[in-house]
Amino acid sequence: MDRKWLSDRLQIGLIALALCWPRYASAEAPDLFDLSLEELGNVVITGSTLTEKKLRDVPSAVTVLTRDEIHKLPVSTVEELVNFVPGFQSYRSSDFGDLPVMSIRGRRTGYTNREMLVLLNGMRIDEYFSGGSTLVFANIPLANLARVEFMRGPGSAVYGSGAYTGVINLITDDHARQLDIGIGDEQRLQASWQHASDTSTPNGIRFSTLLHAVSDGGYSYSVPDSFADGSVDTRDGYETFHGQMQLWLSRDTRLQLALAQNKADEFYIGGTVDDAFNRHDFTFAGLMLEQRLRWHDNVRSELLGGFQIMDIDSGFHPVATIDIGQISTPNSTDPLLLTTYVKTQEWWLRWQNDWSVGHADSLQFGLEYRNPSSLEAESASNYDIVQLAQGGPVINYYGDFSHTAALAETSQRDIVGIYLQQQHDWSEQAATIVGVRYDQYSQVGHATSPRLGLILHPTTSDSVKLLWGRAFRAPQADELYTANNPLLQGNPDLKPETVDTYEVIWLHQWQRAQISANYFYNRFDDAIRTVVINSGRTYQNSSESETSQGLTFELTGAVFEHFTTRIAATRLLDTPDAFFREARQWLAIAGTYTRPQGYGSLTLQYQGERENLLSSADERETLDGYTVVSARLGWTPRNDLETYLDLRNLTDTESSVPSNSGDIAGGVPNRGREIRLGMVVRY
Repeated sequence: MDRKWLSDRLQIGLIALALCWPRYASAEAPDLFDLSLEELGNVVITGSTLTEKKLRDVPSAVTVLTRDEIHKLPVSTVEELVNFVPGFQSYRSSDFGDLPVMSIRGRRTGYTNREMLVLLNGMRIDEYFSGGSTLVFANIPLANLARVEFMRGPGSAVYGSGAYTGVINLITDDHARQLDIGIGDEQRLQASWQHASDTSTPNGIRFSTLLHAVSDGGYSYSVPDSFADGSVDTRDGYETFHGQMQLWLSRDTRLQLALAQNKADEFYIGGTVDDAFNRHDFTFAGLMLEQRLRWHDNVRSELLGGFQIMDIDSGFHPVATIDIGQISTPNSTDPLLLTTYVKTQEWWLRWQNDWSVGHADSLQFGLEYRNPSSLEAESASNYDIVQLAQGGPVINYYGDFSHTAALAETSQRDIVGIYLQQQHDWSEQAATIVGVRYDQYSQVGHATSPRLGLILHPTTSDSVKLLWGRAFRAPQADELYTANNPLLQGNPDLKPETVDTYEVIWLHQWQRAQISANYFYNRFDDAIRTVVINSGRTYQNSSESETSQGLTFELTGAVFEHFTTRIAATRLLDTPDAFFREARQWLAIAGTYTRPQGYGSLTLQYQGERENLLSSADERETLDGYTVVSARLGWTPRNDLETYLDLRNLTDTESSVPSNSGDIAGGVPNRGREIRLGMVVRY
């Protein structure tokens, strides 16, 4: 792999360290171990209602992890962190082996996490063509996050489409100054640099930045040959870069820039392994401007607008469904090779308001306009991809990739959304929330997303939440317009899918611990599925309702002095057949022991059985459940210096996860034991 890409970014961090080194020896950095569990219970949650709520009052199933807790776990990305959150699953995919896919409560139907919404300081990360953040904003670093809010359940009453099964709200730490450099086996290098300006700048201007880069040589595997009997050797190496900057021009004006790049040229891509040809390179750039408006003493208003542009560039060697060489002109024995390039962009504007009507009432209302569009969507092949998609009878052979075809017609959407929400405190023991949002889509019609919630506090320590909400997901451009694809065709007649969710949540808080249990029931209507029609695959709305239900459990607490634990468990009681790739039950346990000079954490993750699709929809195999034990050890001789050691998959457990594409017997293998060593310098 080309390491110049990483070297350039490492130099930036090293230069920054050299510049600040004279101040380093005497600098006082924030203590990572200063947040108690009692304070954790009072952490403010903003993503559920767009207002500040404590955990006991928020009308959603929410888990919050703070910077202190995250830092002590043997994880480095948001996708790894979600496995410690009840209801969430994340694992690698055969579509792009280095880009983990995520699901909430077992719901995931495609190769991206388009059923959930990811927010970065209010910026919506949602790629128009295929949906979600999986392709263009994957391997999200934890390095600069102050906290992460994981919301399970419908979020369309506030956010519209995309917040179908939940929301991940990322809030960054805008005051940290540190350099984190690490190495690991399998030629892994990583570096993260955070820098924030002095908040006492006379003119009020300040900024914060993050530069984060990883180059991972990959774990070695012997996997089934995608094109012949036997096996082939491959590695799951990748490179990723994230850059983030926030600039405060005044106390009311903030500018945010976010950049991301993920690239790989080995392991599974498109369901096959061909290290000589398979590759991908995905990039994202987003800019957001936030302006706070002060036009009334009782109203907090914000005007946010932004622009995003995303590139999806990949090449893969698909398993041919016919013997192309027998009918090509001229005849050729070359394998079918495909490249795809998609470029999308989005302009958006959002006006949101929080009006304190009285002591017990507040009203939230706002408008949103979005204009996503696909600028390019092309594919190229060494054979005539259009003739191949049409089934012949003759297929031209070109020998190169000079002939392109439209992967999907270029398109755009005008999306207008309006929402209204009222929160009322009837007493100290009871509160309600009523809300609704209406969205109009220029391509696929409209949707209405209501929500109702009753929150009771029968005692000072207990909370009971009774919730109902409806969410929708508008079909993505690839589901509507994909063409000239021998594997899958779009369906322009698709309509949005909807889900009604009923929940009961119980929360109990002690001074040093809290426990919660959640029962949920989902009813899906017009669910979008892939179906086989005339020997080809396409998308279609289901004509029948589908249901799922399940239980989640979470415990966070201090067992004794200096020791904290987190337990997250999920059990799906009933699911549609389309959920077969997801585990029905899973468990995560993390224990952390903290002292002034260091800390140690030990984690256990159990994933239950899953099913893996083989050559047809009727042929599946069961993949065994597995347990992975990991640990992190940290030594902090002083506040401004730390070293840490990650020991992942200590027992070197062999395991695999279901493939999302391709016929991969035994599934896609996970990594074995890994060792990573890092150093953090704070200044």
